[in-house]
Amino acid sequence: MVSANPPHKNGVNVSAQKRFEMVCLALEGQTALQACDMELKRKGNSYTVDTMRQAQALYPKDSIYFITGADMFIDIPNWRAPDQLFEEQKFIVADRGRAFEDEIYNDKKNAILSKYKPDVQFVQIETPDISSSLLRECIEKYKDYLPEKVYAYIKRNGLYG
Repeated sequence: MVSANPPHKNGVNVSAQKRFEMVCLALEGQTALQACDMELKRKGNSYTVDTMRQAQALYPKDSIYFITGADMFIDIPNWRAPDQLFEEQKFIVADRGRAFEDEIYNDKKNAILSKYKPDVQFVQIETPDISSSLLRECIEKYKDYLPEKVYAYIKRNGLYG
């Protein structure tokens, strides 16, 4: 799902529609995944708590999980209505680096677990330790990590870099 207007990210210089189109290109041929444009239809800021409620309302019989990186998980207390989000949502938190081994990270994580008692699973994943911001800044250096169609779209539209 592409965030239409994330309040915590200032200066997003690529439109939500273009980002959605890149997600669609990246998912071509995937049968188990599909892009969702739910937030693109919303006016104003996009708040995760509202999006997750909307997703659960659309699929009331399904278990909806919010999948996020370890870095974003410890920032959730700064988001809109974190208490409601932690109470209502199931989480999968993925660590692509070594955050789970970091003492400062674990102190913040444990404070969240103690205060909010969320339903959360922590998973270690094997993936290059490249953030999306680094990829956008150095698109040529990391282009091999992108699907060919996504990289071609970026070049054709003069995005990033």
